[in-house]
Amino acid sequence: RDRLVVSLVAILCSAPDRVNEVLRLPVMCEVHDKLPESGEPTYGLRWFTSKNGDFMVKWIVRSMAAVVEEALQNIRQLTD
Repeated sequence: RDRLVVSLVAILCSAPDRVNEVLRLPVMCEVHDKLPESGEPTYGLRWFTSKNGDFMVKWIVRSMAAVVEEALQNIRQLTD
């Protein structure tokens, strides 16, 4: 239980949003892209928003990308 809660908190700290949106993340929520101006890789999560009910990508600060990737791995392992 602790790993699951810490993983959810890690995601919320790196991409602030509503907890119900994190709990409803689709399995394939990760988005890998490149910044148009520099070509640097960027990482984000595809969220299903609560208020307007549509998908959106919330981009993660590069320094937190590895934290979010590990958190998602933990969540997938625990919920398989």
